[in-house]
Amino acid sequence: MDVRIISWKTKGLRVPDWEINIDPANGKKTAMIMMPSGMGKTTTLKLLRYSFCDYSKILQKKDILSLQNLNTKEPLGEFTINIKIDNQKYRIKSIFDFNKSTLSYETTDPIDGTNKGLNLPDEINKYLDQEYIEKTFFFLILNFLIRLDFFHFD
Repeated sequence: MDVRIISWKTKGLRVPDWEINIDPANGKKTAMIMMPSGMGKTTTLKLLRYSFCDYSKILQKKDILSLQNLNTKEPLGEFTINIKIDNQKYRIKSIFDFNKSTLSYETTDPIDGTNKGLNLPDEINKYLDQEYIEKTFFFLILNFLIRLDFFHFD
């Protein structure tokens, strides 16, 4: 099974509103993403983690509220990730409702379109549980980025 992250986008969260495209098919290569301390590198890794395992019943209210942009106080925050699983495109949107302190998901896939919930194929779900994601996610992301030639080592 080939799983590739192709892009992610943030809106209304404590990290900057941005869209990062790391799909080598777009003809561009990103050498490195660097930001000062406190700008969202660790938060982005958390958000990526939340996209592969349903954290809606796991996260505490304080964890959800910690993701709110304190400058804008937007009532909703969104993290959207686009991935390819065996060349099939999927979009996972994590929706943070800061008024209700909840996390919900929408998944778009090539067969069923957009549905509520985190709905990844069974072939990938059997490998991804919270313990696996928590223990290995940084290394999974690093592996994805190396495979995409995100980092180039001579």
